[in-house]
Amino acid sequence: MIQMDKSNIAMYTQFVAILLHLVFNYIFVNVYQMGVIGTGISGSLTNLFILLANTFMLYRQTDLKEVLDVSIFDK
Repeated sequence: MIQMDKSNIAMYTQFVAILLHLVFNYIFVNVYQMGVIGTGISGSLTNLFILLANTFMLYRQTDLKEVLDVSIFDK
């Protein structure tokens, strides 16, 4: 998305992910007392959120419809 001049979408997603990561860390490390394992789970959930949020926001962009129609299996 950065190459398509849509870097603000990725920036907003990262900002929300930082806040979510703090919440996940608090829950898994402090509430559930999971320690390092909780930090790993928190990081994985945060990265999953970033992936899904960026993908969702990409598909909502109407000006990128032509880009989204290309498949890796096109001949």
